[in-house]
Amino acid sequence: MPTTDDPHVSMQHRQPQVVGGYLLPVLATISALSFMAAASATIGVWRDVSVMRESLAQLIKEREAQQKKNDEIARELLDHEVRLAKGKL
Repeated sequence: MPTTDDPHVSMQHRQPQVVGGYLLPVLATISALSFMAAASATIGVWRDVSVMRESLAQLIKEREAQQKKNDEIARELLDHEVRLAKGKL
């Protein structure tokens, strides 16, 4: 029977302990950090999309307001042209 001083026996007993003691917590930490990074990236993308959506909505509102102003000015210009053509200043 081998004694406990035998290096082969002590290595056999230490190896599973090293795997369970060091490797599993490291893998768990790496997995947790990966999930946190993915969640953080997802939140960042969601915020960017929200900001772009709000900006686009604001630009559309401003364009519609500008279009209304342009239509009003065109209508006034047409009225003035008609009055000038009829001789009623």
